[in-house]
Amino acid sequence: MGHSSIIITARFSPDETLVVTASGDGTAKLWDAETGEALRTMAGLVGAVINAEFSPDGTRILTMSLETASVWDLQGRELATLTSDSASLFTYVSWSPDGRYILACYRDGSAMLWDSISWDALKALGTEFDTLEELVSRWSP
Repeated sequence: MGHSSIIITARFSPDETLVVTASGDGTAKLWDAETGEALRTMAGLVGAVINAEFSPDGTRILTMSLETASVWDLQGRELATLTSDSASLFTYVSWSPDGRYILACYRDGSAMLWDSISWDALKALGTEFDTLEELVSRWSP
């Protein structure tokens, strides 16, 4: 079954066999790219899901609404939920090129780099770095 509201984003997996969609209905869905069959539904985010993307190795999915960001496995199990110390809304999330980190940006102008294995918050923008570029260059491969 498809989404019950508008699809906001859709992305292919790195091997182009799967598609993930993010929707205004508060879910992300995993699809078989060849058959169009819905394989999994990722639910539980607050509000419209405005971003969904595969990890660079294609084994995990990062989703984001304004209030929550979560990482899922391909079976639709939630592995982690990212938060903000400032309780600010999310504006952007993305994997590092090697999939080791997740960068989360917030409406209050802050950003946090997360370890995608331990789920530890590693560094907040502004504590040691003056710009987002400094933060990303320090932690990204």
